Amino acid sequence: MASTKGTRLPSVSDEKAAADAASSPAPPPPTRGNFRSSLSKARTQRLFDVLVAEDEDDTDPPNFDNIATTSTSIAQEGKAFIDRMMDTSHEDKQRTNRYQDFTEGRRLVLSPNISPEYLPESQRNVKIPTLRECQSAFTNPEADAHYRMEQNPFHRILTTFLNIIAAFYIWVAHTVNFETLLAITNASLVTLFYCYYSDLYAAKLDFAFLSFSVVFPLTFLIQSTFTRREDALHRLSDFRACVLSTALLTFTCDWPDPEVPGSFAGGRRRLPKAFDKAALDDFCRMMQLVYEYLSMPSVSHARHVVLWHKQPYKRRVHAKQNELLKKWNDCIFDMSMHTEEMRKAGFQSGEASRLHQYHQYLEQRFEHLRCIKYYRTPQATRSFGRVYIYILPWMTGPYFAWVFEQQFERSYGFTLTLAAFTFFVLQGLLNTQQGLEDPFLTDYTSWTPGIDAVKLDFEMAVALQAVEQYYAEAKIHAAWQEREREKKAERKQKKAGESH
Repeated sequence: MASTKGTRLPSVSDEKAAADAASSPAPPPPTRGNFRSSLSKARTQRLFDVLVAEDEDDTDPPNFDNIATTSTSIAQEGKAFIDRMMDTSHEDKQRTNRYQDFTEGRRLVLSPNISPEYLPESQRNVKIPTLRECQSAFTNPEADAHYRMEQNPFHRILTTFLNIIAAFYIWVAHTVNFETLLAITNASLVTLFYCYYSDLYAAKLDFAFLSFSVVFPLTFLIQSTFTRREDALHRLSDFRACVLSTALLTFTCDWPDPEVPGSFAGGRRRLPKAFDKAALDDFCRMMQLVYEYLSMPSVSHARHVVLWHKQPYKRRVHAKQNELLKKWNDCIFDMSMHTEEMRKAGFQSGEASRLHQYHQYLEQRFEHLRCIKYYRTPQATRSFGRVYIYILPWMTGPYFAWVFEQQFERSYGFTLTLAAFTFFVLQGLLNTQQGLEDPFLTDYTSWTPGIDAVKLDFEMAVALQAVEQYYAEAKIHAAWQEREREKKAERKQKKAGESH
């Protein structure tokens, strides 16, 4: 074998190395530091990393005679450990059999230092599946059927027409409202005035100032609003993930029973019987509070800031939101008390600290959502865009008067239509921005309510369903564990009666 200084691994064909190993002094006792040093050298000098999957026979112990290691002491320690593991009680063997059923009767042996000469013939050629074989495990029949349907040319033509019809519907839904009617009426009346006095005011103007005064602010607002919507989705998904992780740890985590020495589980039985139900109620109450807060009406519009008769309504909404915040704080406090109750029942302090950290994450995510709800895009920029739509017709009127004069036969119809359509488009962009201003609210007065807003009720319902599922599965698992403990107690009593 190799010396304690660490030489290369022995080989069957290398007789000189075998002779040197035989004449080398015996290795020191396998102390903790020596074991780590040998293991580190074995890792740095390993020849192969072999992952062997073989059928395991429950009656025959594993054979480690052909496995070469860097130290005889390490091999002896490993064999002694395996012997102790094989000499187990009937209950441990049943646990091992259940694990083997879970792994389909196959055993994975990972050795950092194995030479191919020491492996049996059945273990030398280990087949690793190809990428195509791995991809065959991921299939979606619904997606495949949709792809085959898309290959039909008639279906593509029909889909194109349907998309065009839907686009026209959404365009009309986002532009046709009372504010658009006011903008079109204002543009038409101003254009009619300039056309009537076209001899005085007609002029060919450049529309570049239109982009600076209206189009640029509207584009900035739409981009900023869409960014806020994406940030709201990201924060909401983080909040839901924190809720689900906290619920999963609260409902399923188990710990050793302090009254049963050597146990690995069973400590959860020390909790009060109503603990899980109380925790479930707190999780449901938390999500209901978050939904109520985020779905409150928005009171940060210009009318709520400037007009005095809107102040009472604004204060009432803020008072309701403050009450929801107090209830939220109570809910977080109750969840913290649940963790302390688990600690009293034997829950490890490290795991309890992690659960408290999850509560901190919940508060952070909720604060992010609250700030997105309360603070919106710049109010001044929104006011500028809206005001310019009503002022700009007085600036662009001479251009439409020039268009009126350039016609062979002067017609008010084409000129008024051109002016109305121009501001119809600008007002539609402003309406699109207003629809996303509060990403959590759904405008039910629109023809397409909530088409771009966050589906808050659906997202919270998905989280609530997951929490209810965790609770139900935890109760089923607890009932199964209780039956297993009863069976174990009956076997002990039966064995004790047979011994007497």
